Amino acid sequence: MRRNPGESAEQWSARAAAEYQAAWNALGNEPQRTLTRIAEGVHSSDRGYDEAMDRLAAADCERGDAVIAVDRERPSPRGQARHC
Repeated sequence: MRRNPGESAEQWSARAAAEYQAAWNALGNEPQRTLTRIAEGVHSSDRGYDEAMDRLAAADCERGDAVIAVDRERPSPRGQARHC
């Protein structure tokens, strides 16, 4: 996910935050799904967990980039230095 053409930094940030929350929720469901599969006799690797972690890491990076964009595009008050 990257910033869409014409999308404000605030819109991008909100979209990135929503994806992060969805990825976090998916990761939270992964242990239960794994336990259910084990109980059913299905032995598998932790691929689902690894994929959920990858999604969460990517969403976290995207969220960070969006927050930086919001900060950079926000006008700084007169007389105050920006923290870059």
